[in-house]
Amino acid sequence: MRKSTCLKYLKQGAGFWNHWRKRNPTLKPDLAEADLTGIGLKGSVDFSQAELGGANFSGLSLAGSDFKKANLRGACLERADLERADLSGAELGEAKLTGAYMLRAVLKGARLRDAVLARTSLYGANLEGSDLQGADLKKADLGGADLHDANLCGADLTGASLIGAYLFGVNLSRACLLRADLQDANLQQTNMVGTNLRKAKLSHCSVYGSSIWDAKLEGAIQNGLIITRTGAPAVIVDRIEMAPFIHLLIGSSNIQRFAKFVLILGHFTSRRKDVLEGIQDQIRCHDYLPVLFDFDRTDAPDFDNMIANLARIARFVIIDLTETPVSYAEILVRIENIPVPVKPLLMKQEAAQRGPWPTEPRPQIPLLDLYLYKDASELVANFRKEVIAPAEARLSALPASG
Repeated sequence: MRKSTCLKYLKQGAGFWNHWRKRNPTLKPDLAEADLTGIGLKGSVDFSQAELGGANFSGLSLAGSDFKKANLRGACLERADLERADLSGAELGEAKLTGAYMLRAVLKGARLRDAVLARTSLYGANLEGSDLQGADLKKADLGGADLHDANLCGADLTGASLIGAYLFGVNLSRACLLRADLQDANLQQTNMVGTNLRKAKLSHCSVYGSSIWDAKLEGAIQNGLIITRTGAPAVIVDRIEMAPFIHLLIGSSNIQRFAKFVLILGHFTSRRKDVLEGIQDQIRCHDYLPVLFDFDRTDAPDFDNMIANLARIARFVIIDLTETPVSYAEILVRIENIPVPVKPLLMKQEAAQRGPWPTEPRPQIPLLDLYLYKDASELVANFRKEVIAPAEARLSALPASG
């Protein structure tokens, strides 16, 4: 539909425009390159699927408006009020959104490639699955965008500039920030589980409370990361993966407990829950912290490395051989690099079926004698004598590390 007619209808107000759109749902308004500044629009406006490329909406109040699947490529929305506006699937490539107010706006699946969002307020906005490749959220000397509590799950921010951006509490899970520039950004309490941060710049970010499990960090530039909350004395590290551990060290009044954990290896089915609980309770009673590693997924990637890494910082290891889905020989191979005492356990009723436990000396493993137990009650009754005491004795006999 012609631009002149669209402008004529639009100037008659949001109510008239929306009524006309409702009566003509198949028409796609063309307001490309139109200058809409100064038009009085009270209430939300239906711009869904409209051609708005290059239009000037600077400073307009468009709160709650519907821009679903609209073409806003290159449009100027600087300082526009887009609170709770629906821009789902909209084309906003190269759009100018500097200083726009987009509180809780919906931009799910929107395309914002190379858009300028400096000083834009996107508090609580939904940008799930949006395309922000090359987007500029920090233009020249302008302040960074405010994305507090925004949802960017699965968004593509490849090469985006987020220098100084406020990303407090943002959901960046599974998002791609390949080569993104996050220098000086506030990443406190940000969810970065499974986030791609390869070759990203993370210098001088604030990362207190951020979650970075399974994040991809190959080639990322990391230095000067502040791990303490705002207002607290600054503690700075150079690897974001270290942040939770170092914060635990400085923040726990009972850190000695965390340094005294016992690794439990085994496969505990529901019918053997009483055995597992008995082992855990006894470990706690002797002032250790139990950590369980289930042996049911021995084919999982990094299985052996995970065991070895945990064992290196454990006081000793307990391995219950009952119902483990692998042979004795394979178990011995999997634990051969464990440097701390290993105490094997086995229920008597399975001992006859599995055959004898190898008894030949294994100097590379501080392996203790196998303890056979009838049931959970017998194991608990003899735990101090048969498990704790031998492990502690062997531990004291080992040469001090380092």
